[in-house]
Amino acid sequence: MAARLPDSVWASIRTVWEYDPDEPSYTVAAERAGQKHGFSPPKNGSISKHLKSDAKKGDPWERRGSLSGINSAAHRKADHTSTNSSTENDNNQDVTAEDGNDGNGSSTKKEQAARIESENLRADLISRHRQEWNVSRVLLNEAIADRKGNTKEAFEKAKLAKISTEIIKIRQDGERKAWGLDDLGNFDPTKLSDDQLDKIIAGG
Repeated sequence: MAARLPDSVWASIRTVWEYDPDEPSYTVAAERAGQKHGFSPPKNGSISKHLKSDAKKGDPWERRGSLSGINSAAHRKADHTSTNSSTENDNNQDVTAEDGNDGNGSSTKKEQAARIESENLRADLISRHRQEWNVSRVLLNEAIADRKGNTKEAFEKAKLAKISTEIIKIRQDGERKAWGLDDLGNFDPTKLSDDQLDKIIAGG
């Protein structure tokens, strides 16, 4: 019976799989971690069992290092910000839960801190973008409300709402491009065959 691998080994493999920007397969992640920390990579069967075990514990492995992963997390944090929820506790939990004792803790913490900072910066931007749309919405609502009592003023407010909307869209489109919020990299799932999609799902 094969010896049970220590938690530090699994933490190393998970860190590589979650954070390496090229999103390696489970096998490649195990090989990279083994080369980096000097242990023999586990077989695919062992990796599969460990993944299922973590998932059952409510701690599934998730991609963290790609821009799309950062953006997804940023949107989640922006949701909290938009509803006046504090994200401070979430940030602390991220570092604690994913710290991992992989023999290279300092490096892992730096990677996680950099990801959290990237998420927070984008979350602030997304939250501001959402709030900015309220300006034109308020102006338009006021124009509709005034359309019978003061047609001229209602028209001016509607025109201002239209101009504000156009300006907001132009600026926000530029900011989204500058921050890569709509960039999924070179990955386009619509161009993959069924076999390629099956391999990705299987972690190959």
